[in-house]
Amino acid sequence: MSRPLYSFLLAVTCLLFFPLLYTESNPEASQSGLPTDELHVQLQSLPETAKERLPLLAELVKACWRACATDAKEAGLSGLELLQQHPNLELEVEILIYLPRLYIREGNYSEAQRLVTRGQTAASQLDNPGKLANIQFNQAIIHSDQGQFILAEDAYKRLLQTYQLLNNKNGMASALNNMGRINHRLHNYGKALELYQQALRLYQQEKVVHNYANTLVNIGEIYRFIGEFDNAEQAIQQAMKAIDKEQFPDIHASALSRLADVFLDTYRYSEAEQTLLACIDIAEHNNLHFTLLDHYAKLTLVAIEQQDMALAEQYYQSARAQKPETQQEQNAGAIAIAAASLAVAKGDYPKAVQVLSPVVADVKNGDISDENIEILEKLIEVRQLQQNWQASTELLSLYLNIYREQVQINRDNRLEQYEVLYQASEKERQIAELQTSNQEQSITVLTERAARHQIMFIAAIVAFTLFLVIYIGTHKRKVLAIEAEILATDAEKKKQLFSDISHELRTPLSVLKLQIESLEYELTDDPKQTYKILHNKIASINHLITDISQLALADAGDLKLSFEPVLLKTLFEHWCNGVKRTAEENGLTFNYNINIRSSEESWIDPERIKQVLNNLFTNSVRYTSVPGKIEFEVRIQDETIQWLIQDSAPGVEDEQLTLIFERLYRTDESRSRETGGSGLGLTICKSFIEGHGGVIHARHSALGGVCIEVSIPLQSGEPDFE
Repeated sequence: MSRPLYSFLLAVTCLLFFPLLYTESNPEASQSGLPTDELHVQLQSLPETAKERLPLLAELVKACWRACATDAKEAGLSGLELLQQHPNLELEVEILIYLPRLYIREGNYSEAQRLVTRGQTAASQLDNPGKLANIQFNQAIIHSDQGQFILAEDAYKRLLQTYQLLNNKNGMASALNNMGRINHRLHNYGKALELYQQALRLYQQEKVVHNYANTLVNIGEIYRFIGEFDNAEQAIQQAMKAIDKEQFPDIHASALSRLADVFLDTYRYSEAEQTLLACIDIAEHNNLHFTLLDHYAKLTLVAIEQQDMALAEQYYQSARAQKPETQQEQNAGAIAIAAASLAVAKGDYPKAVQVLSPVVADVKNGDISDENIEILEKLIEVRQLQQNWQASTELLSLYLNIYREQVQINRDNRLEQYEVLYQASEKERQIAELQTSNQEQSITVLTERAARHQIMFIAAIVAFTLFLVIYIGTHKRKVLAIEAEILATDAEKKKQLFSDISHELRTPLSVLKLQIESLEYELTDDPKQTYKILHNKIASINHLITDISQLALADAGDLKLSFEPVLLKTLFEHWCNGVKRTAEENGLTFNYNINIRSSEESWIDPERIKQVLNNLFTNSVRYTSVPGKIEFEVRIQDETIQWLIQDSAPGVEDEQLTLIFERLYRTDESRSRETGGSGLGLTICKSFIEGHGGVIHARHSALGGVCIEVSIPLQSGEPDFE
């Protein structure tokens, strides 16, 4: 597949169909201390109806839910059946913490939801907030797995508050870790990393090694996805060192599989092969056979890259042998892609098309699963190799239609989730009003009874009580009015955000449509150049969505900064040395002057500050005519850190100097959207600087272009502002 087309497919796929790459963490989801063999022996020694079996069955579910799902499910169902004869709320809750996880793993969300509802009722009757919160984790997982990220994050925030009240650091870490997962899936990578790091510290304090390792793997996945493969490999290796693979074989195998993906991404096929073989060895010795098909399918692709067709055929046959006859659709994508890749390697393109073509009908019928999208990508690649441009263009058009439909579905789903949260808030308000009404009725009854004995005394009490009720009611109404205003403001912000997205996507999508039509009707003489244009426009859309996501966080007040003590001179020198070459490659001269002592230190968020510097520098590079100049100067004055970055011509008009910080604003002519960028960079910079308690503004540059000046407080200790 050509690199422009590959990048196009990757960008759209990551935007719409980014899957779960790791397992939900649960604060009580730990391995049992008893060996499972011993539990089986004890169970076999007892009659089927003996109530002494209940604690053993509950312990077996807890011990086996990770690595031996079949045994765990059988034990859990047997335990629920036995509870009908021997009710025991505590053991019922214990089973219902883990049993729903097995159905969630299978994708049977209706049965998982039924068990979660039963578990919530039982835990409420038991009056155990910790157990109830643990079961509520499963509810949040169901929301998350079904793509209801707004509801899922709200559930995790509530759980975090509960665990903070209970001072349960393990539960707090699990809630933070899963909130990180949600932001990972929403491509809020900075926030996700921040949440993961908070969870990691708590897991380390509590010595919960399996969740500590899982969180490190999550961090590695973020680094891998953004292309920082060295950091990804380091995090995953650290995760494997942290756990005993004999005690946690599933987590060790999962980390190995993620490490193999890093090796594949960096073309280290020999290391990928050895790592996948190690995964297979762990799976075969620890009853993890459901993972074998995927491992063998990947090995098939590795062998093809190494041009060992005999070994590729062997691995492919092994993958086929793992496919259960009773579940024909399981991992169909992995098998189909492996078969097609093998056919392509042999030059048999018609066979590859035959294997992959059924997916077109499935997608048109609405089956837009991750596997079908992956198969569709492979089919486009084969059509490109055949140089069948008409067929590949039709498939690309189908892909774009999927994109448009999924964007609308995602938008509708989020609106529905916000509506659910609003209805829950409205229900709480109605309950509060009903309670107030009941209080007023009770006061009236008490007043009538007491008036018979002490009229004057009770009259004073009634007057005071009524005043208090009116005051409370008025106060509550004010609070409700404020909440309604906040909801209306949020709705207006969402409306504006959707309007901005529509406005900014319309132009690049129109260009995409024109380029695709030119391919479809063979109006272009250089298809490769057309694909390059497609790649650039999709990359522009992807960048725009990332910027809008960060800006939405700032608008919602959810922008979090991670302050830490930083040596300022080291920070700015490293940044200047890093960008100097970029300026030279673009035909520009970059000069800098750092007037800071080596010992000067301040509490700042270094990653956000570097993002501000990079945005300002990128703007200068993008909009400065060649040959040109960029100058950077930083100093400390009046207990503030002050820096400016200025460039040479062209400049902007006077009235535009204040407008450039508004969202999606671009100047015309020399600073048009044709030069790239989302139009949100300076708006995001402003949010980050204000989050540091600072200010940013623009003026005309002495070099003939634009000068951006920034000033933030020099903090000797951790700042009070967020």
